[in-house]
Amino acid sequence: PPRDEASIEAARARADARHLAFLSHFQETGGDQCAILFHLFKERGLSVWLDRKQQNQITEETMRRGLESSQCVVLFLSRGVLE
Repeated sequence: PPRDEASIEAARARADARHLAFLSHFQETGGDQCAILFHLFKERGLSVWLDRKQQNQITEETMRRGLESSQCVVLFLSRGVLE
């Protein structure tokens, strides 16, 4: 995640989207790591979309809306994801 104030402001300025990023991960091996990333971004004032932080049930529709409301996708590849 961006650390200096100028980078954070630049990331905010680029966004018409609600979230800077959509965190995509393999639940079995990447969920905990993405939760840490979520909190690191949040500490810097940046919003990212993560399934386990959604109040409603995760469905294909809620994930689609999360993707559409994000500037980019961060694909977190962890053990087992390509097997």
